[in-house]
Formats: sequence, C-alpha cells, structure tokens
Amino acid sequence: MSLVANRASIPNPRSVSGSSVIYWLYVTIKREIELSYWFMESNFDAAFVPFPIFTTASLLYRRATYAEAVLSLAYTLLYGFLFYYSTELANNAEGGTIEDKINKPNRPIVQSQTTVAAVKIRFYIASGTWLLLSYTLDVHMWSLLWVVVLISLYLLHFSRIGPAKDLCIVLGVVSQLMACWKLGGSDMHYGWRWVKLIILWIFFTVPIQDFRDVPGDLAAGRRTTPILLGDIPARIYTSLGLVSMEYILISHRVFELGYTLPTALMTSIISLVTLCLIYRLNFLRSIEHDRVSYRWHIALYNLILLTASVSFISRDHSLGTTLSL
Repeated sequence: MSLVANRASIPNPRSVSGSSVIYWLYVTIKREIELSYWFMESNFDAAFVPFPIFTTASLLYRRATYAEAVLSLAYTLLYGFLFYYSTELANNAEGGTIEDKINKPNRPIVQSQTTVAAVKIRFYIASGTWLLLSYTLDVHMWSLLWVVVLISLYLLHFSRIGPAKDLCIVLGVVSQLMACWKLGGSDMHYGWRWVKLIILWIFFTVPIQDFRDVPGDLAAGRRTTPILLGDIPARIYTSLGLVSMEYILISHRVFELGYTLPTALMTSIISLVTLCLIYRLNFLRSIEHDRVSYRWHIALYNLILLTASVSFISRDHSLGTTLSL
C-alpha cells in the first residue's frame, strides 16, 4: 500500500472531534427538550396560554397597530415561556418526593430522569434569564412579585396550608396578568379594574385544583382547602364562588362597555361551562373526574380572559347602557 493511501486512511483528529461535539450537542439538546416537555406538559393551559390572551386584550383596548401588536405578542410569548418554564422547574423540584410519586408519577424526577439538584440549576438559569428580560421589558416589578410568591410557596412552605396557598396563587395571577397588560401597552389603572375582579374569582375557585391531589397532599402532610373544609363543604364552597364571582365579573366588567351580541354569546358560553363544572364538582367526585374538572376550571379562566378581548372589540357597537363600578 502506498504512503498516499496510508495517509488517506488515517482519520482527521479535527474532523472526529468536530463530529463528536456536534453529536453531543444534538443528544444534549434533544434530551433537554424532552425533559422540558415533561416538566411543562401538565400546566400549559394555566401558566402559558393566559399570556397571549390578556396581552391581546390590552392591545385591543388601546387600539394598537398591527406592527405594535406583532412586536408586543412576540415579547409576550418569550416572557410567558420563561415564566412558565421557571415556574414548572420550581414546582417539580418542590414536589419531587412523596406528593409527586402519588399524584404525578410521570414527572422526570419521579422517573429518575434527572435529580432535584439538576432541576434547581435549571431553575436558577431560567429565572435569571427571565428576570433580565423582565427588566428589559419594564415589567420587573411584576416579575419580582412572582419571585416573592415562589419563595412563599416553596421555601416558606405556604403551599402546605390551604388559605395561604390560595392567596399566593392569587398574587401569582396578579403578577401574570398585570405583566400581560403592561406588555400590551395600555393604561395600567384600567387593567387593574379587570384584574381585581378576576383574582376574586380565582381566590374562591382555585381549590378546584386541589381535589385531584388530596391523596398525595395527605401523604405529604399538606392541609389544602379541600382537606381543611372536608370534601363536600369544599365542593359547595367552590361552586358558590363560581356563581357569585362570575356574576360580579360579568355584570361589572363584561357588560361595562355595553350589551352586544358577542359579549352576550361569550357570557352564555361561560355560564354553560360553569353549570357543567358545578355538576362535575358535585356529582363526579373521583380523582380521575377531578383531574378533568381542573381542566374545565382552567378553560373557564381562559374564556373569562378572552371575554375581555371580545368586550373591547365590541365597544364601538354597544347596544345598551354602559355600566360602571
């Protein structure tokens, strides 16, 4: 064999090294995407979907141009994703022991796909990036409020006591929705007029999420609202909250700018979903049914946010007298 042939058969160290790095990057990124999916798949509708919906409401309220809307929504999607990702990392790290083994056995820590320590490192990186972005977008005040909520829930263990947990979630919704309204560029005072009624609805109905987790919460020593009140009283409590708080929200906000066909249609849909949810809560009381009822509750929350957009679209076509609060 010739010297030239021998040289041709010797692999180039740089080529081998480059291929190994590319393959390692591919495997690492692929695994991280898969892990991120499993971290985040259970709360997409609650933690991410509200961002574009309520930012759109803010954009519609101030009649933003198409270019302004595209830019604001792009920032909102990035901000919302980092909010969602960092929140789910904190949630997974906190619940990675007894409670998740019973209530959420598919989570990565329970499945030994990663460790609590590794999840915390991801959380610090994601949260730092998110806080930097929030400062750039001038919504850092609302981001810092969410950090306080996370500290209260997971370091001070407010999540173990029903009313404290419910209040923390209310503050979390404030941080979420006010940031959305700010990103949409509208008057913050008017945004707060909507948000303050939405969080009243949240406070009295958020225990719906805890019915599905009672076995794991009991094993972990938590005392959520359904455990403190008892199963049947808690279901009656949340059902009354659904009806009373929605009446206030619809009468004082949805119809504030006038009675129109779109707002009447959205109100009818919300009322129908509410009645179905109340039926589910009181007559379909298994853990599996409660998991589905929680999804109905989140869908109702997003419908309420969507109704804000509908009311702003319809304001120039009002058919009746404006209400005020």
